[in-house]
Amino acid sequence: MQNIYRPIPDVNIYDRIDLVEDLCDEDLLGILHLLGYPASSKNPQQEWNPVRVKIKPGQKSGHFPGFIGFHLIFNEKSVKILYPLIEGYVKLFPLVYDSGDRYFAIGVLEVVDCLNYSLAQIQRSSAGRVIRVKKYAFYEERIGDRPIFRLPEENVALVSDRFKECVEQHQLEGLIFQKVT
Repeated sequence: MQNIYRPIPDVNIYDRIDLVEDLCDEDLLGILHLLGYPASSKNPQQEWNPVRVKIKPGQKSGHFPGFIGFHLIFNEKSVKILYPLIEGYVKLFPLVYDSGDRYFAIGVLEVVDCLNYSLAQIQRSSAGRVIRVKKYAFYEERIGDRPIFRLPEENVALVSDRFKECVEQHQLEGLIFQKVT
């Protein structure tokens, strides 16, 4: 049985990224949609227009600064290390930072319908829509050896032991791995 984790940027200790310019709601929803947030009608295959960002310093600089809604942001070093593992499962969206440092928003492409509804604890809206998963349970055979994926029910990245071990082996900092199974 493999462990599955939700990688959460540690915004209490490490740097965060903020947008330099205020965006209109439509543009912000467009960015979030490209990163996997389903609440926009924009086409997820549309052209990415890199947005300018600024660093909000934390106590430490890490490799995964926090961003809107806990979306994953990788710095250049973490991309070099992790991309061979996650290639084909994600799309990299470059962010423009004035210092010349390179950051990438990670859009998780791999959506896996693997939630075991009979064992999971799910909070639903009055219309029956999944609001959030309180306790995860998966059909593991559907996950296979994917290092990163997301569920159709939620817009959060989920990662495997292999992903977590790669981060730890290379001493990349800035993520908290919340075990969900």
